Amino acid sequence: MFSPIVVKNSWVPKLSIGTKARAITIGLFIFVATGYDKYELLMNHESIHVKQWVETLFIGFLLLYPLLFLVNLVRYRDTRVAYLLNPFEVEARVHASRPEMRKFYGWLRGR
Repeated sequence: MFSPIVVKNSWVPKLSIGTKARAITIGLFIFVATGYDKYELLMNHESIHVKQWVETLFIGFLLLYPLLFLVNLVRYRDTRVAYLLNPFEVEARVHASRPEMRKFYGWLRGR
């Protein structure tokens, strides 16, 4: 499978509007803010996003992630809740401590 390409000391997470993101994954690239590349849970979380990008053939993630966020935003009228309940985020959070337990297309099945 594809290995993530980690870009350390990156300014890219700061582009995540309205959040205090420490890392952001775009395709195979994990952009990590200064000092956060040593956080195992964070790196596991972002590595799961890389797998999600690959599973959805990249374009699927690019389309589905914002769509699911918008659906949650309309439903809950809260950006933080919309982000937290995005199935891609739920799966990455649930499996960050034990990424080997993650199932293929787990985000689609609710974990």
